[in-house]
Amino acid sequence: MKQLHEYGYGNREQTESFINREVQETCDYIDTLIDTQDGVIVPEFLFNVANVNVVWGLASGTRFNHKDPKMLKLMDCVMDLIRYSELAGGIQSAYPFMLDWCPGLLQFPKVQEVNRKFQAFFREIIQEYRQAGAFRFSPKNFIEIFLQRIDIANKDNPGIFTDENLIAVLYDFLAGSILTTAETLIYAVLQFALHPEMQERMRNEIDTVFGKSRLSSVSEKQRTPFCTAFILEVLRLSTVVPLAPRKVYKDTSFGDYIIPKDTNLLINYYSIHMDKEFWGDPENFRPDRFLNEESSIINSDHIMSFSAGKRSCFGEPIAQANIYLFLTQLLQRFTFRRDADNTPPSAEFKPGLIVRLQPFSLLVKRRDYNK
Repeated sequence: MKQLHEYGYGNREQTESFINREVQETCDYIDTLIDTQDGVIVPEFLFNVANVNVVWGLASGTRFNHKDPKMLKLMDCVMDLIRYSELAGGIQSAYPFMLDWCPGLLQFPKVQEVNRKFQAFFREIIQEYRQAGAFRFSPKNFIEIFLQRIDIANKDNPGIFTDENLIAVLYDFLAGSILTTAETLIYAVLQFALHPEMQERMRNEIDTVFGKSRLSSVSEKQRTPFCTAFILEVLRLSTVVPLAPRKVYKDTSFGDYIIPKDTNLLINYYSIHMDKEFWGDPENFRPDRFLNEESSIINSDHIMSFSAGKRSCFGEPIAQANIYLFLTQLLQRFTFRRDADNTPPSAEFKPGLIVRLQPFSLLVKRRDYNK
C-alpha cells in the first residue's frame, strides 16, 4: 500500500489525471457513435477499457491503446470471467458448499482456466519489466518497485515480495475494479435515461460549480451534494457485489449466537441495501433520501458497496473518484435519453458473482450549450 500511495494511489492530482484522460477518451468515442450510429449506444461494455487504463496507469504509469494486442488479450480474460460468473456465480455465492459437490456444474474448471490466463498475462508483463531492468536503478511505478523489493528480499525468506504475490495484487487490483466500477457506471447512465429530471438537476449543479468548460474535480465534490446523493443511490440500488465471503478465525460471539472458528460466512449486502425497515421504499430510485433539509449529505452506515472494517475494499478511493468524474463529465458533454422508440430500458439484473444489467440501448445527444 505504501508503494501504491507513492506512485499515485490516493494522490488526488495523479488519480484525477489518469481518470480525466480516460473520461475524455470515452467521450470522444461516444462522439463518434453519435455521428455513425445516430446516437444509439449499447453501454454494456462502454467503460471497460477506460477502467482498465485508470487502474493500470496507477500500477504501471502507462496506458493501453484500445487496439493494443495486450489490451485485447486482457479484455478476453475479463469477458470470460463475466461469462462464467453469470452462468453459475449466483449459485456459488449462495451455496458455496456446492463447489465441492459439483464443480463442473458451477463452471469452476472454466473459472480456473480464466485465472490461469490472467496469471499468464501478468507473468508476461512482469517478465517484460524484468528484462528491461530499469527497476534496479530508478523504479518509477508500483510494478518496478515491487520487482526491486523481490531482488532485495532474502531468497530464503522473501516474505510478501514474490512474483506470485505481485500477480495476486495485480489480479485483485485490476480484475475486481474493472467489473465493479464499469457496471456501476452502466447502471448510473440507465438512471439518467429513466429519470431525465434528475439528470438535469445534476447538470445544473455541475454548471453552477464548474461552469460549462472547466472539468469537474473531486476537490469540489462537496459543492455538488445532489450529484453525490445520486451516486450513493446508484451504489445502493445496483449492489453490483451482492454477497461477500468471510471466514471466522476464532470463536466469536454475535448477539445470542456463538460462531465457531473456521466458519465460512456470507455478508448479504443486497439485504442491507434493500432493508425496507431502514429505507422505507428501497425499491425506488430516490437520491433525495441522502439529503437533509439543508441539502447536505446524510452519511449512512447502511451503504456497504465497498464493505466495511479492516477488509473493506482498498480500491474505494479510486472507484469513488472514477464514478464521480465519469458521471459529471459525461453530463458536461452529453444528454442521455431513452432509445428512439421511447421504450423504458430494463433495470433487470443478470445473476452472478457480480450482477450485471441486461443489455439495453440509449439515445445520446451532444449537449446544447446555448441552453
